[in-house]
Amino acid sequence: MGDLRQIDRYEIREVLGEGAMSKIFSAWDPKLHREVALKKIDSNIMLSQKTLDRFQREVRAIAALKHPNIVEIYDYSDINADFYYLVMERLDGDDLFNIMHENGAMPEPITAAVGHELCLALKVAHQNGVIHRDIKPENVMLTKGGRVVLTDFGVVKAVREDSAVTGWRESTDVIGTVGFMAPELILKQDLIPATDIFALGALLYNIATLQMPYPGENAIAVFEAVQDGKYVAPTQSQPNLSPVFCKLIARCLDGNAKTRLTNIEEVLTHLKDILKQNGVNDLRDDLRDYFNNPAAYEKMQKQRLIDHLLRGIKLAIKDKNQSLAETLQARLLNIDPFNQALTQITGVHLRDGFSTLDDTRPSQEAANTKPKVSGVGIVPISVAILLGILLAFTTYLVLL
Repeated sequence: MGDLRQIDRYEIREVLGEGAMSKIFSAWDPKLHREVALKKIDSNIMLSQKTLDRFQREVRAIAALKHPNIVEIYDYSDINADFYYLVMERLDGDDLFNIMHENGAMPEPITAAVGHELCLALKVAHQNGVIHRDIKPENVMLTKGGRVVLTDFGVVKAVREDSAVTGWRESTDVIGTVGFMAPELILKQDLIPATDIFALGALLYNIATLQMPYPGENAIAVFEAVQDGKYVAPTQSQPNLSPVFCKLIARCLDGNAKTRLTNIEEVLTHLKDILKQNGVNDLRDDLRDYFNNPAAYEKMQKQRLIDHLLRGIKLAIKDKNQSLAETLQARLLNIDPFNQALTQITGVHLRDGFSTLDDTRPSQEAANTKPKVSGVGIVPISVAILLGILLAFTTYLVLL
């Protein structure tokens, strides 16, 4: 940071992050008496007109797209100032990149919750004719309170004349991060909401597996993998991910923009269903609990999911929905292969597999067990019958 201690009225405290063109500082605003995040454009960069346009576009985009899942802007520098900067809210959390590399792959419900919140942010952006163009884990914050916040609108692209930002007539530049860039962005074609949906799918895949969906050592190799459909199923690294989650991610990551999911509302609907299937009632509570104690959250979520699946299996058997029951059983067995409650519900011993579903069918173990000689069993009943016959015969002789 050198000797930089103050920018205009803002007192610089520490560096929070650094990008190719800017640094983000924690700063103090003495006028409003609050902590802020100050993003300063690097002074060593020759500020071309295009760079200045991007700076102004980011400021206008954040100011126009007000939403709880979009970082809030407080102030920005004049175009003739010594430093170009914008002042934003100070978020008390960390970005998804740091979180996942510290704690490992994120559980499915947390990944779906992050996706849900990002869909809400992107819905506002797309409604205002703006494509974010750089969705990746480094640009998404998760706070201690469980709030997901989309940041860094420096390379947004206007896609309509009535867009919230200017520049909709400008040609598409190849800007973004390898692995998160849709083919149409790389090919400088017209951008559409599906462009952000591709990046969202890549982000969800990444935080759920710590891997990327398309293999490649460089941008060209990754692009060719996308074009050739060399998609790597997320279950190769995380086999416990649900089929419905994997299907959604694959549809978001379709290399063909025409067959990819194109409406953020549709993605949102699927994510709500995934959260429901994972037993999530309040996603903000889940996000908060995960951020503050990932290990404890994963333990809690595993048991909650097991209980949720068991309830679903019971209901499916009651409704005689064999297909659903088998699907739920398969997922439960992946999570907990020796779950004894499942044996009691289905009446089938786990080691014998699940060929049929019948809530009245005894388990194989029970069927092979010989009756015990206790209570009113087979032997006592036989003796009683024999004694009855003898008593009747004795009475007959006495009468004679």
